[in-house]
Amino acid sequence: MSSRGNALNATTVWKFVHTLNSHASPHKLRHSCATHMVENGADLRSVQTLLGHADIATTQVYTHLAIDRLKQVHRQFHPRARRGAPSESAV
Repeated sequence: MSSRGNALNATTVWKFVHTLNSHASPHKLRHSCATHMVENGADLRSVQTLLGHADIATTQVYTHLAIDRLKQVHRQFHPRARRGAPSESAV
């Protein structure tokens, strides 16, 4: 509901979001929210329900994003994940 008690429609939401950030969109906010939820441990069925996806396969794209992020963090911070770094047995 708007501050005047009117129902919000897609155009109104888009204009509001776009006013705050010209690169943002309601879709990007929706995608970001779902991604953050999965990355922080929300179960996929809950995210599916929240997004209104009929098929769980549509929601599974967020698990791939979370796995890619996990791999990136592992490569960045785990000492044995760095390529070319000496192993402990060589030291």
